[in-house]
Amino acid sequence: MTKKDFILISNFDGWELKGVVLEPENSPKGIIQLVHGMAEHKYRYRDLMRFFVEKGYIFIAHDHRGHGESAHTQEELG
Repeated sequence: MTKKDFILISNFDGWELKGVVLEPENSPKGIIQLVHGMAEHKYRYRDLMRFFVEKGYIFIAHDHRGHGESAHTQEELG
């Protein structure tokens, strides 16, 4: 499994949204993109990510604005 971190930059205000791509060692069967819910973050789904990558899928997830690594301070959470 390979892991690549990435950053999406908002065209509106330059806000950084942090994400991750996990890829299987062999040719992928498909791609799954996670969109997490309220009061969550991408790594809450770490076990799900591993499961699908082990089954041969590319898994992509990012933290929404104010969630996980995309919140820069405690005040920005949510």
